[in-house]
Amino acid sequence: MRTPDEIAAELADTIRQVYARPTMYARVADIERSLWDFHWVWAIVHENETRLHELHITTLTKHKAPSGLFSRYMEDNPDASDDDALAFTLAEWRNISTTIGVPLDL
Repeated sequence: MRTPDEIAAELADTIRQVYARPTMYARVADIERSLWDFHWVWAIVHENETRLHELHITTLTKHKAPSGLFSRYMEDNPDASDDDALAFTLAEWRNISTTIGVPLDL
């Protein structure tokens, strides 16, 4: 059976892979869900769920994005491409990752 540290390391690796190749994990408009799921489990292992939830809510509130970052970006930038909205979404999620301590650099 894996230890909590081994599980967290595997989840961090998966999160890094999502950032590197997001469309392998979800459609661009749905990548936030995948990121949330992987971060949530990582946060559970680290007993940091409340902090993740707070950061997520703060980020959504900052961008006035109750339905998500990708859709907010597209609404604010109607001529933007999906790639632009995805880049914005991933950048905001990287900030969340870094703040809660997901090791993004190896």
